[in-house]
Amino acid sequence: MKYEVVLPDEIDERLAAQATACGRDVVHLIQIAVERFVDDVSPPVHLEWSPEMRQRRTELIDKDIGGTITPSELLELADLDQKGNAYYDTVAAPPMDKARSLHQKLLQFRGQQ
Repeated sequence: MKYEVVLPDEIDERLAAQATACGRDVVHLIQIAVERFVDDVSPPVHLEWSPEMRQRRTELIDKDIGGTITPSELLELADLDQKGNAYYDTVAAPPMDKARSLHQKLLQFRGQQ
């Protein structure tokens, strides 16, 4: 099934930069994001997040920006990002209005084909 998605310029530029940085094309990155979104339908049973984890994540982000992060620290950062996002999604779920609007547009587009 094919969809046409119109992204805001800022998102489009960031997505293109990310694709270039990781050596993938934009379509592949969108496919990964959609697969992760669809597969991540249930929140983790135990949400583990602490001030120490937040501090460690901040340290790792600084190392990543500074270009001194190691591969094992990158994995640790990805894990902390996932845990932090899951925690904050339950504490203050992100607004879904734009996602619902996009979903409706995609359904309408699908109906036109």
